Amino acid sequence: MSIAKQLPDWFDNDALERSIPIDLKHQKTFVAEKADKILDFITLFVAEGHLNIGWLAVHPDLHKNGIGKLLLAQAESYGRSIQICKIATYTLGENVDYLPYNG
Repeated sequence: MSIAKQLPDWFDNDALERSIPIDLKHQKTFVAEKADKILDFITLFVAEGHLNIGWLAVHPDLHKNGIGKLLLAQAESYGRSIQICKIATYTLGENVDYLPYNG
């Protein structure tokens, strides 16, 4: 949650206070750590025969360093291990009033 809270441009209060904490309990989560400090995370869940990305966050100081690619590679590896070959994610449409997307 500490990483997500540092990304207010991506996650609104509802996501931070309700959605992400619930999903972290129920979705498969992978993190990257350095010196026992979590730097980023990805959550995954299976729906409709696909491995879906629930949440993805990288510490702001580490953007553009390939960490997101590493998280996606971990998702691919996990998908193969459970015999799912498609990864999907849902995004909000342009007409959805979600301040971090269209503020």
